[in-house]
Amino acid sequence: MNQNILLVEPAYKNKYPPLGLMKLSTYHKGRGDNVSFVKGLVPEAKDRIWDRVYVTTLFTFHFDLTVKTIRYYKSSVGSTKDIFVGGILASLMPEKVKDSTGVTQIVTGQLSTDRILGYRRNINIDELVPDYDILDTISYKYPAGDNYFAYTTRGCPNHCPFCAVPKLEPVFKTTNRIKEQISIINREYGEKRNLLLLDNNVLYSDCLQQIVDDIYDCGFQNHPTFLIPNIYDIYVKKLKSDRDNLHYLKKVTLWLTELHGRIAKKQDKMNLGVICEILKNNLTYETLIGLDKQITHIIDRNSDRIKKQRYVDFNQGIDARLLTEDRIRVLTKLPIRPLRIAYDNINDTDVYIKAVKLSSEHGIKSFSNYMLYNFKDRPEDLWIRLQVNLRLREELGISIFSFPMKYIPIEYTNRDYLGEYWNKKYIRAIQAVLLVKKGIVSSNRSFVERAFGKTEKEFQEILLMPENYIINRSHNELNGMTSQWRYEYSELSDSDRDDLISILGKQDKSMDVSPRVSSILKHYE
Repeated sequence: MNQNILLVEPAYKNKYPPLGLMKLSTYHKGRGDNVSFVKGLVPEAKDRIWDRVYVTTLFTFHFDLTVKTIRYYKSSVGSTKDIFVGGILASLMPEKVKDSTGVTQIVTGQLSTDRILGYRRNINIDELVPDYDILDTISYKYPAGDNYFAYTTRGCPNHCPFCAVPKLEPVFKTTNRIKEQISIINREYGEKRNLLLLDNNVLYSDCLQQIVDDIYDCGFQNHPTFLIPNIYDIYVKKLKSDRDNLHYLKKVTLWLTELHGRIAKKQDKMNLGVICEILKNNLTYETLIGLDKQITHIIDRNSDRIKKQRYVDFNQGIDARLLTEDRIRVLTKLPIRPLRIAYDNINDTDVYIKAVKLSSEHGIKSFSNYMLYNFKDRPEDLWIRLQVNLRLREELGISIFSFPMKYIPIEYTNRDYLGEYWNKKYIRAIQAVLLVKKGIVSSNRSFVERAFGKTEKEFQEILLMPENYIINRSHNELNGMTSQWRYEYSELSDSDRDDLISILGKQDKSMDVSPRVSSILKHYE
């Protein structure tokens, strides 16, 4: 008997679509079930009774929002045993989720078999191809949604103290099925231009050469190979086997709308009129099939035949400590952009520099790195690491974009954690700087020096500057407020500065302080 299945993602902002839910959708549609997907609290979904509800979870600091979402849908199933919660947060703190929601079906780790869900087909759900169709059924658009998403390995042997991977994927293993997965995605949803690999430490695999060769064979080469796929054909074929599927009709309508835009630029009035007439009314299966040959002819005449370059992104980064001459030679068979290398610890500077230089020597010119802060580092360590990137960019003629990432312990359910050498003001200052560029720091010297200071002393000054003066830098420099604050800051004694740091760091202005500190505090009101 077919089941009615609801897939739920809480309403947090996220770059990547929920792969776990997408794979569950593939599994349940393969059983013949009816699948719906929602993001956030949707009354129309809540007010129905579903045979099963699956709620995914992401980071632990989304705990309150996630718990609220789970509770919201508890009444949408006949029994709490029919609501399942999985994902990162659920895997890291299953008992806390259970105690906070009353849900007993907490799925930890990967869905390596459907027996975990009470079925008996013994299918490894984690290895299924994601169902991209469900992403079109919600209004939220994932910034990285239209890519191939895949793993070729699972786990990481490093067991870094700040990382959740050892708990989520405790055993490292090669799981490469990339050729098969890409082939299925091409057939079912159309080709994607770029490939995002979510491996946590691909260089540790003893099958690296085979992984790279398989990706290369799928069309990811160092010359243009990508043609925009004909989504129309894919969904017309699906409609012929499921003529009442409104989602497929919607996909065809979207494709025809895009085609309309291309034809309008060519001023092809005759074909433009045909497409306009189709789009003027709600598209039906009968209308579509009746005009299929004519539409196919128009598509053939207006297809983009210019091949485009594809790129591979090892999105979780590669391990600089494992990057050797042989490995980078293997990797550069692929069009990698950017090459992501973590630079989480200032003590790794020599290893990091060596990895970047080695990669540059083999033709990589676009780099990105993750920079952990608020862990065991000091604030000035972040500034020094950014300077390292400036020097590498200028010496090697490369581009490097950095993503400073605030450390939050995996057991924390909010974002309030402060590292030993950090305080609330320092954290808020870094966040204010990053707000301007949406978290991305380029290695352009003029930008870095303006955002973070030319010297370590200037950086320390920016950490204590009022947030408004950081975010609206030009405005407050023009009206003189920044100069006034700098003058008053320069007049503080060492003990005054200690008091200012203590007050701002603790967000507590009740201390007895000198008149100079009292005066400068007015800038923070």
